[in-house]
Amino acid sequence: MAYGVDKDLEAALLYYKAAADQGNADAQASLGYLHLRNHRPTEALKYLQMASQQHNKEALYYLGRMHQAGIKVPKDNHAAFRYFLRASEGDDPHPLALVQVAHGYYR
Repeated sequence: MAYGVDKDLEAALLYYKAAADQGNADAQASLGYLHLRNHRPTEALKYLQMASQQHNKEALYYLGRMHQAGIKVPKDNHAAFRYFLRASEGDDPHPLALVQVAHGYYR
């Protein structure tokens, strides 16, 4: 229970979508992730791409994972690495993207 309310995926999707449709990159990334987790890859890709255009690190990381696994996009480890690299840059790098970049250089 978060914030003293029961878990409600449909309510979460509704509010994330409202914020995402107003251009909020964090909401777009969260909505994309929820769609990915709930086996809706087309919707996931749509919102993750929107958030990635605003350089959202979470979205960049999950787009990398989608390319790595070939989820709704062709499997492409080079494209995945580029997404991981973008997610690991700057002052606030995505920690899991850093690991994927390290794996890429190590292997």
